[in-house]
Amino acid sequence: MDMPAETATQVVIVGGGPVGLGLAIDLGQRGVSCVLVERYISPQPIPKGQNLTQRTLEHFYFWGAEAELRAARTIPPNYGIGGMTSYGTLLSGYRYDWLQRELVRPYYFTDNERLPQYATEAVLRQRLSQLQNVETVYGWSASGITQDAGGAQVTIAERNTDRQLVRHASSDRSHQPLGRLAGGVDLADDHAELYVGILRRLGDQPGVRDALQAGRGPRRVRGEDRGADHERRQQHSHRPVELRL
Repeated sequence: MDMPAETATQVVIVGGGPVGLGLAIDLGQRGVSCVLVERYISPQPIPKGQNLTQRTLEHFYFWGAEAELRAARTIPPNYGIGGMTSYGTLLSGYRYDWLQRELVRPYYFTDNERLPQYATEAVLRQRLSQLQNVETVYGWSASGITQDAGGAQVTIAERNTDRQLVRHASSDRSHQPLGRLAGGVDLADDHAELYVGILRRLGDQPGVRDALQAGRGPRRVRGEDRGADHERRQQHSHRPVELRL
């Protein structure tokens, strides 16, 4: 695939798991241009998180991907998706029902779901492909990050080749150290510095900080009120990223 050697954007996200994908969708729907860099070309079919709470499905609803997520479910619709810990045998009188999501169902306007993380990522990738202001770069990894007065520069490298590209994230606070969190906490780990540095560039964008910090969770409504609440999808006034897998 032909990609420009250098481009400018508002946000560079390194890592295309559920959180990175969800963040890119959330920003894209808010009109924030961003680049998502993920080292794997396709989701990896290995066991990971699979239980999606009602709160997580509320995010999928506002991201416009709830129906697609439920359609990707690998367990038949009439099968249970709860869980139980049993001691001794399944016939033992000693057990613990650890996923009683139905007890809190009245506080949400959508049901929980269960499917493998790679299936969840596939749905998120498909939704992300519909957003024109988000560039996705699959099969690439971040190899370096630098900053200057104009912002941050992320160098990405294609896996198993020598190709490299550069993505610029502009910032109005680029003079602040990448390895320092708000509040003055120093991070010793290089990977943590890279991660926090990129997120700091995100938070410094005009309008992005307000969108991320001042956003409130979606109003908790009962199922019968869901139709009247549909217009809230366009407002995106929920908390942007709170995936619980």
